[in-house]
Amino acid sequence: MARESIGVNYPIQRSNDGYFDKTFTTIEHTKANIINVLSTKKGERIGRPNVGTNLESLLFEPMSQQLEADIRNEIESAIEQFIPYVTITDLIVKRDEEKQVASVELMFTTVFLPGDKEENVQLFFELTDQPS
Repeated sequence: MARESIGVNYPIQRSNDGYFDKTFTTIEHTKANIINVLSTKKGERIGRPNVGTNLESLLFEPMSQQLEADIRNEIESAIEQFIPYVTITDLIVKRDEEKQVASVELMFTTVFLPGDKEENVQLFFELTDQPS
């Protein structure tokens, strides 16, 4: 008997069965949802211009305590609005100027996890010049 999928995994890629890679557990699907929301730029989704974040543009600003607070607020607001069953337990934002990469690591819990168990998701953004 074939396993039943819950949704499409993100980033979207081809799977071995010829279709899109799928999620099979609520945790896999939750991680895909987090990556999808945080990787989507506001205004990018047709018909849903408020979905996503302005995270990528914030990551290009010179790092400061205020910017760290703005990035944290942007992530927390998006998760609260679009994935309300997720509770962020820790959030780490790092930039590597030499490698031109920023990373966001988010630790979370959800009602789908037993007890105090946490999961994490890590995203990477290239810090190359944005198109004007």
